[in-house]
Amino acid sequence: MDNETEAPSIGILITHDKGDANRSGRGAGDPDDVLLTGNILTGNKEVIRLDGGTEIIQQNNHINKD
Repeated sequence: MDNETEAPSIGILITHDKGDANRSGRGAGDPDDVLLTGNILTGNKEVIRLDGGTEIIQQNNHINKD
């Protein structure tokens, strides 16, 4: 992600999913067992936002707020 500075600008968002309303909520739930690694994020308003989920690992991400 590069230079997404307009609000709301979130490079990576991990959050609850309400599911597919046309399929009785299929796919709904919270993220689980997530690995965020090797991402390069530059100039984002919010870089990584975790609003839900479990067992989330972040490693070797490169964040430049320029």
